[in-house]
Amino acid sequence: MILLIGLERFSLMTFGALKIIGLEDKVAVRYTGHMTYKGGWEDIPSSDQRVKETGIMIIRFESGLIKEMWCEMSDLDVMNQLKK
Repeated sequence: MILLIGLERFSLMTFGALKIIGLEDKVAVRYTGHMTYKGGWEDIPSSDQRVKETGIMIIRFESGLIKEMWCEMSDLDVMNQLKK
């Protein structure tokens, strides 16, 4: 979800891949991202707070193009960081 709402509600985003594993037509990526909250998410006020998101993406390729992608992100953890 952070990826979808990120540009509107977060700034100074940096992401890095911690582990990449490929097998046949799929690639799994474990990542960590850091960003600054600007406000506008679930009535949580902006405080320019830096937060950390982690997640895993599984990407399936077909003919060299991305055909499907599944993401598991730590949105609840990010929300809890903002509410502290």
